[in-house]
Amino acid sequence: MTMNDKMLTPGQVLQGKYTIEKELGRGGFAITYLAKNRGGDKMAIKILKDLDPIQTDYSKNKNNFLNEALKLKTVEHPNIVKVYEILEEDNNIIGIVMEYIEGESLNGKQLKEPKAIVYIHQVGDALLQSSS
Repeated sequence: MTMNDKMLTPGQVLQGKYTIEKELGRGGFAITYLAKNRGGDKMAIKILKDLDPIQTDYSKNKNNFLNEALKLKTVEHPNIVKVYEILEEDNNIIGIVMEYIEGESLNGKQLKEPKAIVYIHQVGDALLQSSS
C-alpha cells in the first residue's frame, strides 16, 4: 500500500495550512476530503491515488490529474467549482485544493428529468462562457 492509498486522517495537516476534517468520497483516481484552512474556511481537497502500477500508467494519471486542475483553475463561473491551489507534499501526495460546496453527492443517484435538465443547462452555460 502506498501513501496515497492510505486515508488521510482527521487532524492531519497538508502544506502547513490545510487541516483534514474527514473523507467526503472516493472515485477511480482520487479521494476527496473536507479540510479547513488556517482561517477556518472549509475546502475540498482531491488527492490522487496511487493506482496499481501494473494496470495503470501513474505518470499519465498524474499528468491528467494536474491538467484537470490547471484547466479548472482558469475558469471563473458560478456553476464550476473554484480551484485555489495545486499541492504536492514530499511524501508523494498530489492534490487539488478547491471550493467546498455544501450539499449532497450526486454520485450513483439517478436524477428526475426536470432536475437533470437544469443541471445540463448550468453545465452547458459554464462551458460556453469558459470557451469564449
